[in-house]
This record gives sequence, C-alpha cells and structure tokens, in this order.
Amino acid sequence: MGFVASMGWNTQAFHDSVLGSAATSWMFENRVAHMLANDWTPHSALGIFVKDMVGVQI
Repeated sequence: MGFVASMGWNTQAFHDSVLGSAATSWMFENRVAHMLANDWTPHSALGIFVKDMVGVQI
C-alpha cells in the first residue's frame, strides 16, 4: 500500500481490486482497512516489530 500511495494511485480502488482477487490474504484484508481509515492504533504486539527488523541493513 505504501508503494501504491507513493505512485499516486487510488488506494481504495487498489484495495477493492485485491480483495476480489487471488492475491488477497488475511493480513491484507485486516490491516489495509485500518490504513485506509487512518487508524494508527497498533493491532498487534509491538515487540514483534523488533523481531521483524533484526538484521535489516539501512
């Protein structure tokens, strides 16, 4: 969704098209709705972010 937004594409239309395709997933369905609603509430354990970032080179 970050890529879609950075390209200036319609994020709602992209969301709707992915939901109707084989490319959808539970995570996409669950998290993108929060993104589109500008809901910044964490919906998972914050500690998991550290696990996902370990080893990331910037």
